[in-house]
Amino acid sequence: MLGALLTFSGSALYPACAHASIGWSVAPLVDQQLGGLIMWIPGGLSNLAAGMWSASRSLVPARA
Repeated sequence: MLGALLTFSGSALYPACAHASIGWSVAPLVDQQLGGLIMWIPGGLSNLAAGMWSASRSLVPARA
C-alpha cells in the first residue's frame, strides 16, 4: 500500500528529502514515484506468488 501511495501521490510527501535527489538531477516527485514503483511491483509479485502457492496447496486433494 505504501508503494502505491508514493507512486500515485501528486506532491512530494517527504520535502525534507528533496536535497537527496539533487545529485541525480531528478525532481523530488519523480524520485518518490520511482521509489514507490520499486517498492510496489516486486512486493506485489512476491505476495502474488505466495498467494498462488497457498491456493494451489489448498486445492490439491489430501492423500490418504
